[in-house]
Amino acid sequence: MRNRPLRLSLVVALVFVVAAIAACGQQPKESQPPKQQVSSKQGGTITYGLYQQPETLDPHVTGQAVTGRIILNVIESLLSTDPKGTIVPGLATEYSVNANATEYTFKLRKDAKFHDGDPFNAEAVKFNFERIVDPKTKSQSAISSLGPYLRTDVIDPYTVKVVFKEPYALFLTNVTGTTLGMVSPKAAKALGQDLGKKPVGTGPFRFVEWVQGDHVTLEGNPDYKWAPPTAKHQGPAYLDKLIFKFVLESQVRAGALQSGELTGAEEIPTQYVKQLQGNQNFSVRIETFLGSPRRFPINVKKPPTNDLKVRQAILYSTDRKQIVDTLFQGLFPVGYGPLSRNMWSYNPAVEKAYPYDAKKAGEILDQAGWIMGKDGIRYNKKNEPLRIGIYTQAGLSSHEDLSQMVQAQLKKTGFKAEIVAQARPAWYQSLTNGDHNMAPMALWGTDPNTLYSLYHSSQLVGGFNWSHYSDPEFDRITDEAQKVPDRAKRTELYMRAQEIAYIRDAAELPVHENVSITAFSSRVDGLTFDSNTNPVFYDVYLKPK
Repeated sequence: MRNRPLRLSLVVALVFVVAAIAACGQQPKESQPPKQQVSSKQGGTITYGLYQQPETLDPHVTGQAVTGRIILNVIESLLSTDPKGTIVPGLATEYSVNANATEYTFKLRKDAKFHDGDPFNAEAVKFNFERIVDPKTKSQSAISSLGPYLRTDVIDPYTVKVVFKEPYALFLTNVTGTTLGMVSPKAAKALGQDLGKKPVGTGPFRFVEWVQGDHVTLEGNPDYKWAPPTAKHQGPAYLDKLIFKFVLESQVRAGALQSGELTGAEEIPTQYVKQLQGNQNFSVRIETFLGSPRRFPINVKKPPTNDLKVRQAILYSTDRKQIVDTLFQGLFPVGYGPLSRNMWSYNPAVEKAYPYDAKKAGEILDQAGWIMGKDGIRYNKKNEPLRIGIYTQAGLSSHEDLSQMVQAQLKKTGFKAEIVAQARPAWYQSLTNGDHNMAPMALWGTDPNTLYSLYHSSQLVGGFNWSHYSDPEFDRITDEAQKVPDRAKRTELYMRAQEIAYIRDAAELPVHENVSITAFSSRVDGLTFDSNTNPVFYDVYLKPK
């Protein structure tokens, strides 16, 4: 899962204006590239292998990563970002923010329209935000991204003001993400909850079909001419079709890529990287995620991990360097805290907090009353074993391999770690209920408000606080950080939040930084990645064989 808050680039009360890019047809005829150069880029189909299946294609309902990767081609947002996370125009050409960050005014494009022919305008923006906060939508990530939303005012057909109950500095970040993307009001009213099966947006690709368990097919939108300034061209996408194939097994994805069944694939196993890099028929892209490392939230409410000493012992028992060297051939850097190291406001003090020290882990457990038995398992005075449950998604190799290595390392210091594999819906419910002691997960995003999503008490139900952590000081700090426009102040607050939840309370076990490894046929050209390392297919074309 991935929640997607993106990097904030906020200058209070400053209007950010970017002129709309002229459509290709407005160029002087003599300045246009030769016809044969354009046609050589047009046409063809890319089949991209995904490692997960979506639950829905409605961005207002879910923040699931795989949904975002598909839907960003279909549904666009008011603002966009460049690969570094800098905010640029999207469906809005300019915006302004009032002095206390409670009102955001957007000037909208006048030429954009939805795939069903309806125009994109201020009324559509109002409809979308009202739809997100409507309880009938059952929104997860999107409603969180709207924060203290109050209302949307239509100023004129192409000017809209979004008003919040209190200062909300995160909005410019969040409104660049797919979870706050613009769906067709006409389609949403007609389809209701079935919009998640047939999404309708303004993007460069239109939805064609979703064959459950197999693939999603998109086709080029012939009317598209409003790409963001980060794009390399204007007008329709070059590709005829874009197929997202669900290939859950990593080795199968790699094999399908090599056989030509797939044009590209994600989550390529590290053992294939050097092989593909040495083959001129393929190109490999390694991109580092922003957000949180791959981590195990530790349930602070369920015994025995409700004991701080037990949680600290888990951290000291885990040799993270050995894990990344063994599983990922060193391609994945070690993770040290709740935020990735390339995230602004990362606190370097986390790197010294819990180094691998099995001896110290044993001493802490002795102090906590867990005594090593003859069978290599520790027991308390009631003769109860030091048993913890690691809950994983069944069939997800990234969960299974990582959990098995952590299980083996914890066994050396006397833990009886048991892996419980569940199907996705049951897994989510178990984590929400708090049935687990630990569970592997990661959260993507370019703003350190990720910490809020991971540990704020409001995120215990319907959020990602799977540590079941609740601390008044942490809540106060992260609440304040959402309201402060000044990045220096926000950095100070988020660094303190890391000290509380991780260094002081050991509410998680971070293991490794997240690296996206994708591979494509060498025929694929024009590929870029967004700030969340999702491949962007709008400028992509296939070179001749």
